[in-house]
Amino acid sequence: MMDHLLKESVSLIDHKIKEGVSLMDQLLKEGVSLMDHLLKEGVSMMDNLLKEGVSLMDYLRKEGVSMIDHLLKEGVSLMDHAVMDHLLKEGVSLMDHLLKEGVSLMDHL
Repeated sequence: MMDHLLKESVSLIDHKIKEGVSLMDQLLKEGVSLMDHLLKEGVSMMDNLLKEGVSLMDYLRKEGVSMIDHLLKEGVSLMDHAVMDHLLKEGVSLMDHLLKEGVSLMDHL
């Protein structure tokens, strides 16, 4: 009787161990599968964000270059305008001076 109970207990324990090992094995496989999936998703998401970031940086760089180019052209245009204005004033001043000198010379003669 004791021998039979001992065998039944060992058999039950053995069965429970096998079930536990099977369950742990299944959970391990599921965990590895889930981690693999999450890793792939994470890599895909990081790749997407990297591409978007590079695209955004490229866009901002082009916009910045365009803006600097525009400001440079505006600055040159403004400088050209200021130089022309200055030369015009100098020319008018010079012509006025020569006119006065000519009038003065004619008066003198």
